[in-house]
Amino acid sequence: MFLTPPFNNDIHLGYLLGQSAWGKGYASELLAGLVLHVPKTGFRLLGGVGRENPASAHVLRKTGFRVVPELSHAETEMFGITLN
Repeated sequence: MFLTPPFNNDIHLGYLLGQSAWGKGYASELLAGLVLHVPKTGFRLLGGVGRENPASAHVLRKTGFRVVPELSHAETEMFGITLN
């Protein structure tokens, strides 16, 4: 997992799991812990998901992220959650 430094009140996050870890709940647990334990700063966490990866989009939705239409485009759907 990585987090970028804040820029314009947004922090971009990314995660990558090996195929042997897919479908075991690791990404959901990681993101749920991040959202729960990160200080409530008012920053928005953003994550982009390729439209061909509905499982990752499901993980983000399940942990409270919502689609950010103005940042999404044909190949990537952007999700965000504000930490407050």
